[in-house]
Amino acid sequence: LRKQYRAVSLQNKGAHSVAIIGAPFSEGQKRRGVEHGPAAIRSAGLVERLSNLGCSVYDFGDLSFTQVPNDEIYNTVKNPRTVGLASQVLSGAVRSAMRSEE
Repeated sequence: LRKQYRAVSLQNKGAHSVAIIGAPFSEGQKRRGVEHGPAAIRSAGLVERLSNLGCSVYDFGDLSFTQVPNDEIYNTVKNPRTVGLASQVLSGAVRSAMRSEE
């Protein structure tokens, strides 16, 4: 996780806080393109819209994922070990984001 912790809006102390963690990952998909989702959502103005609603928004940037070598299909699951590792990375990032809110 790139510790690009940036507070976008700290208005309204009683407002909701939102953490954004980009997960540009498509190794478990049959089609490419989903890895562009985090950038597309940010460029569509998600941070600004949430901020305008009074939310405190913390953008932790995008995660980086490692491709597991020789990761063969299991049943119908493409790159199962790579997907599992990515899930662990994302889980750790969410845990870290939640701790930073405490």
